[in-house]
Amino acid sequence: MLDGKRFEFRHADRVFSARLLLRLGTVVRRVNQRGASVTICETVPERGTKGVRLTSNPEFRSKVLTYLREHNAMSLATLSEGQPWAAAVFYVHDDRINLYFLSDPKARHSQQLMKNPRVSVAINEDYRDWREIKGIQLEGIAGKVTSPVEKARALTLYLSKFPFVRDFVTSPLAVLTHMAIAGKPFSVEVYKVTPERLFYLDNETGFSHRAELPLK
Repeated sequence: MLDGKRFEFRHADRVFSARLLLRLGTVVRRVNQRGASVTICETVPERGTKGVRLTSNPEFRSKVLTYLREHNAMSLATLSEGQPWAAAVFYVHDDRINLYFLSDPKARHSQQLMKNPRVSVAINEDYRDWREIKGIQLEGIAGKVTSPVEKARALTLYLSKFPFVRDFVTSPLAVLTHMAIAGKPFSVEVYKVTPERLFYLDNETGFSHRAELPLK
């Protein structure tokens, strides 16, 4: 009963009572004036973060993985000794949504994350209308990859996604230590961001609409 009236909610030829929807924690996003039909968002409110939905269905996870696969650069934010910094780096990801990138260990972001491994990441396009914005926001732990097996796996993913990197390798057996740009040699390391929380932003669904993907 709502305002003394009985309401039923229809979705995909199924009828749900208001009491059942509330018990399931389903969020009703849009109701018409007669209360006869709604669009149902099959998510539950995420505990502790106002206005964010925790979404665990496989379709949503697939959407996140597709977005990661179709984009190349991420903005990596670091913080050390009270000084924030942000850097754009190319990334690859695995099925567990770990993000890998190559970087000069002398770079500011590389040095900061070694002092303070807590980082945040944003992945998005350059939109001209804020109503179209989509993207991924995440927070997690970053560090240098030390395992030879994991390093080799990350490099395989990286060279597969960005084959042009092979043009800068001067020795096929030493991708990390024998690279050169404009004849200048340099060395890089493999770094990994292990996300602890990940959000998908979609303003086309609603202004500042965010859904969180469970990672554990």
